[in-house]
Amino acid sequence: MSGDHNMNQQDQTIDFEDLKEYTLSQEEYANAKSITLNREQIIKLYEIVSHFKEINKFTVETDHSSGIGIGVVVRFDLFQKNDTQIDITDVKEW
Repeated sequence: MSGDHNMNQQDQTIDFEDLKEYTLSQEEYANAKSITLNREQIIKLYEIVSHFKEINKFTVETDHSSGIGIGVVVRFDLFQKNDTQIDITDVKEW
């Protein structure tokens, strides 16, 4: 991601005041599975949330399609339902 929200290794400050609290519905909570993100992935996630300010709901999923390791993708509705996917996989972890 580029622009005002691009973060390099020297500037790792995250302003969490920009993030609004999101509460899972009972169904989402019941179906939730644990996912572990490293610092790089959290920064990428923050950049996505900061860039797409009009989007209120993001889904973080694991992707097992590569056959090499587990991928992590962020999905959201930009123009249509579930039409946008951004891969935040850190392949250094493979």
